[in-house]
Amino acid sequence: MRTVQRVETEGNASPETRLALAGALGVDVSDLAAEPVPVQTAALVQESRPSYRKNKFLRHLLVYLVICSWLVWMDWHQNGRLTWAYWPAFGWGLGVFFQALGVWFPSERRG
Repeated sequence: MRTVQRVETEGNASPETRLALAGALGVDVSDLAAEPVPVQTAALVQESRPSYRKNKFLRHLLVYLVICSWLVWMDWHQNGRLTWAYWPAFGWGLGVFFQALGVWFPSERRG
């Protein structure tokens, strides 16, 4: 069963695996060698929804705020002033900013 799940998920199998599956399913090996037709799964449909992307962004923003607050506290506690905590906050903040742009101003290509 795990082999079948792996083949279905990855879409590829060794010749020996294809031969064994064809024998178990009672089909010709050439039927299993055909190119898989791309299917839009429920996960892909869910990820394309604006509400899913907004929720994912808000979780990312919350994690960013919590971790950066902890880094600022740690830097202030160790040094009595901010010496390094602003660098990761700035770099990660750029990523959060561009993610926000993608959520609230999606490009035409995502359709």
